[in-house]
Amino acid sequence: MLKQFVLTGLSVVLLSTAMAPAALAKTANYGVTPFGLITLARNGMFREQGVPGFGRLSSDHQAGRIKAEDLIRAAIADGRLDPASLEDSGYVRSVERQLRDLDGSRNK
Repeated sequence: MLKQFVLTGLSVVLLSTAMAPAALAKTANYGVTPFGLITLARNGMFREQGVPGFGRLSSDHQAGRIKAEDLIRAAIADGRLDPASLEDSGYVRSVERQLRDLDGSRNK
């Protein structure tokens, strides 16, 4: 039983360390992860670029007034994100997924 527990634990550790670099590789080159981008937007860091913060971010996304591309453009304009991120469909989808998660189950 202890042997099985140890083997399971080692398997989990090995799998997580093998998968982590691949997951980070998608966003590491841009400087801001999709989750980090949403966090910055929620905290009002892109107000000057026309992106509302806090609760309005979620409600504007639900209403279709804010899209992932809008957040990415705001971060680029603010100098926080590499312009190439806007052309990366995987990055854009990840930001959109984070926005939907922010909205909760209402917009899935």
